Amino acid sequence: MPSIVLLFLVYYGLPELLNTFGVNINDAGKGFFVITTFSLLFAASMAEVFRSAYEAVDRGQREAAVSIGLTEFQAFYRIVLPQCVRVAIPNFTNALVNLMKEGSLAYTIGLIDIMGKGQLVIGLNHGSYSLEVYLALFILYWALTLLTEKGAGLAERCLSAEKRKGGVSRCS
Repeated sequence: MPSIVLLFLVYYGLPELLNTFGVNINDAGKGFFVITTFSLLFAASMAEVFRSAYEAVDRGQREAAVSIGLTEFQAFYRIVLPQCVRVAIPNFTNALVNLMKEGSLAYTIGLIDIMGKGQLVIGLNHGSYSLEVYLALFILYWALTLLTEKGAGLAERCLSAEKRKGGVSRCS
């Protein structure tokens, strides 16, 4: 389903649906509807990212941790989870970048974000400088994407199993 269609369905349809059950959310902020929409859109893909990352960790890792006396929770938290997170980071980053790009649709229901501010600047100038504003928005989104990717790369290196000489991790 296109995200803009779901956004409109949630923004206009959810209050009507809940009104039939006596729940009034007409006074909820636009951010509530945007978060609800994108949670619905990205929940399944995020679940799949983390499920596949969990399955990528060898079962023997958990079994070995339990065999040396760790509880199931300790084995998961100390052994399996760090490996899962490292495996999930690239796919999670891609989904985060997609979410950032899809988030610009929030302007269509009146939530002012980066794209909304750009539209307001164009409106204040009566349509002038629209090319410059859109170019600035492009550069801003591109910079945010680069920062997200660099941050994810840094996190992946920090969680990497490789160590430097002397047992010091790359994050130290």
